[in-house]
Amino acid sequence: MSLIKNKTKYESLTKIKLSTLLLVSFVILMIASSTIYSLTFFVGLTNEVKLIRFLILILFFGVGISFLFYKKKMLWNASIASFVCLLFVGSITTILLNEPREYLPSLTRYVLYILTANVFFMLSSTIGSKKINLFFKRLAQLFLTISILFGFHEILTGQVEYINGDFRVAGPFKKHQLAFAMFLFVNLVLHVEFNLRMEKNNIRKVFNYILFLLSFYLLLRTGSRALIIIFFLSYFALHIFNAKSFRYIFKTILTGILIASMFVAIVATTNISPRLKYMFTSGETIYDPSTMTRILIITNSIGAFEREYWPFGIGIGGFNNFYLNTTGRDHVAAHNNYLLFLIESGIIGLIIFLIYQIVTFYIFLKLVRRKPNAITRSAFLLYIGIDVLCFLQNNYYFFTQESIVWMIYGVAFYLNRRDFVEYESEISKNTVLLS
Repeated sequence: MSLIKNKTKYESLTKIKLSTLLLVSFVILMIASSTIYSLTFFVGLTNEVKLIRFLILILFFGVGISFLFYKKKMLWNASIASFVCLLFVGSITTILLNEPREYLPSLTRYVLYILTANVFFMLSSTIGSKKINLFFKRLAQLFLTISILFGFHEILTGQVEYINGDFRVAGPFKKHQLAFAMFLFVNLVLHVEFNLRMEKNNIRKVFNYILFLLSFYLLLRTGSRALIIIFFLSYFALHIFNAKSFRYIFKTILTGILIASMFVAIVATTNISPRLKYMFTSGETIYDPSTMTRILIITNSIGAFEREYWPFGIGIGGFNNFYLNTTGRDHVAAHNNYLLFLIESGIIGLIIFLIYQIVTFYIFLKLVRRKPNAITRSAFLLYIGIDVLCFLQNNYYFFTQESIVWMIYGVAFYLNRRDFVEYESEISKNTVLLS
């Protein structure tokens, strides 16, 4: 009996150590992928940044798939199944029509997201809720600190780039302001949910609020109007969909109007966000060069999309060459997930993508209404903010922040399979994870 107990204890400790090693590996790779743009710029390796990022992506992929081979299990629900079907439709066409250098990076990213959700689904049963929560608390603090260091270094050294009528900060994502804005958005949501709302120590509360304010200021300085507005809209949606009465909905709408009015007044009377100020105060609303470029991408793409490709598309990863052949312009992204999946996976792929969105929305809405804790709220907020409202922001392209999103999804999917009381009572002893 004693031997059996010792064996069980040894296996449990081995699993915990392996899980800790896995999380540390993920964090190191995410730090590398989030800072590589700046680091390669500083050492003069800008031309090699795509190759280096792809190598980091492959390492990320390798760590995830190694863990799943070890566990010999896989998460399979309606959300994952629909996303896999979407990839299957786009993969068939892409192998026939496109070169490996076109489709391998895109396919690797998409499969990585599924792997990441699977890994965190498995980890939820191994290390328990307390350590999962601690991981996301520290992750948000770490990445916001990195953002602040790189962002304010860029501002103080006068390296901020002038784009689309504003000096836009890119932080660690040198010259990629949109990527930095999404990175901040994701980590700000985690910071609010796991630190600001959960912290009880007053000194740490002050630190967390300073971290939030400095990071939100950088979000404003990225000049990404959509993500700034979406941050507020995501929380508004959370309160509306989680409302238990019409009275609460009415109060939420009034509060939303008040906050929106104050925000518009501050932006309109200061230079804290020049692009938003121009949108609020000029008569041209959102129809500036940046917005018109996105509209032009849509019209050019739809106009050149031949009938023979409508059912299954041109294949995953083929959009860049498709647009190059259509307009003569290279390195142009779709900037629209619905357009991207229509062109690359056809009408069938677009329908499957819509099914994925509906199914995932139902899962996260059910979870957040059942018990709104840090995980369920974060999953709902990131799904609404990144997957639904950020359809113009190329969220699937930047794998660092998208991987964080799918980490949260994985834990949320685990909660959807398991009773909350049982999950939250799990305590992993002898764990040395980031404490």
